[in-house]
Amino acid sequence: MENSYFGLEPEIENNLNYIKIKSLKLHNFKFFGDDENHNTFHFNSKNTIIYGENGSGKSSIFKAFEFLAKSYIEKDDFLESKNLFTSETSEISFKLSNENSIDFNDDHLEVTKDLQKMFSILNPLLDYKSLLKLNYRDVDFHKKDINIYPVLKELFKNYEVENGETISSITNPDQYFQKLENIVNNLLGNIQTFIHKLSGDFHLDSFSFKKEFSENNLGMEFIVNINLQYRDISISKHHTFFNEAKLSALAISIYFAIIKNFAKFETANSIRILILDDLLISLDMSNRLKLLKVLQDDFSDFQIIFLTHDKELFEVYKSSFETRYEIYLNDDEDIEKPFIKNISTILN
Repeated sequence: MENSYFGLEPEIENNLNYIKIKSLKLHNFKFFGDDENHNTFHFNSKNTIIYGENGSGKSSIFKAFEFLAKSYIEKDDFLESKNLFTSETSEISFKLSNENSIDFNDDHLEVTKDLQKMFSILNPLLDYKSLLKLNYRDVDFHKKDINIYPVLKELFKNYEVENGETISSITNPDQYFQKLENIVNNLLGNIQTFIHKLSGDFHLDSFSFKKEFSENNLGMEFIVNINLQYRDISISKHHTFFNEAKLSALAISIYFAIIKNFAKFETANSIRILILDDLLISLDMSNRLKLLKVLQDDFSDFQIIFLTHDKELFEVYKSSFETRYEIYLNDDEDIEKPFIKNISTILN
C-alpha cells in the first residue's frame, strides 16, 4: 500500500466543502504540559495517523476530541483533565479549515449553537470501549441475548424524524419504539455491506424489537436483540459463539452504517471527521487491511484521525496517511512528558 493516500483534499459531496481540522494544541491538558513543549499537532486538514506508546499521551488527544464533540461540557469534567503538575489554565485549541478556531479553557467551556450544528447528530468518535457496548452490555453473559436498546437510544437521541423534531422528543413510548425500529431496520442493508467487507462469513438477518416485563416486575422493558446467521445456521447468544475478531467486525459495521446514515444530515458548515482509537486490538493483519480498504472506499469524504498504540499496525498503515506522528514517553526529566515526532516530512 505504498503511498496509497486517500482523501488528500476536502471532498465535495452534494457540492459541499466540509470543514476539516487543521491543528490541535494541548496546553496543560492531561499528560501534556505547557506550550513550550510544542504540544501542537498539525493535521493540515488531512487524514492523520498517530502512534503513541502506552502512557505517552495518546488518550489525551482522544479526550480533546471528546470535548469538541460534546453538546455540553461540565466544568468539573474539564478540570479533571488538567495536567496534574500545574495550577495554570488548561486549554485545548482547534484550528479549522475555514480559518476559524474553537478554544476551550478553564473559564470558557461554552458549546455554541454554531458548534453544535457543525456536528449535527454525528458523534465522530469510535474506540474499543464503544465496540464493547454492542457486544457485552447489560447481559447475564451465558444466559441472555444482548439487549442493545440502551446503546441505540443514546446513538439516535438527536435523529431528526420530521418537521425538525428529533426522535427523543416523542413522548409516547410505543410510538418512540416503533419509530426507532423503522430507522434501525432501514440500516440493515448498509450494515450487511460492511460486514461482508470486514468478515464475509456471517450474516445479519434482523434486529428484534420487543417489550417484556422486567425481571423485578417493576415495569415494561424495551429490548433490541441482534439476529445473526453463521454459514446458514442461526446463532443464539452470538457473544458466546463468535471470537473477538467477528464481534469487532459486527460492532464496527453497525457503527459505520450509523455514521454514514447520520452524515446525510450534515451541511456545508459541518465538521466531517472520524476519530478512531485502537479499534483493531483483536484483529489479525489481514482483517486490519480490510478495515483500511473500507476507510479508503467508504469514508474518503471524511477527515480521519487514527490513533493506535500498535507499532506494527502503524508501520503498515502509515503510507496511506499524509500526516503522521509518533509520541513517546520522555522521562529524562523529573516530570514525565510526551515527546512528539512528526514523521510526515521524513516519509514524503
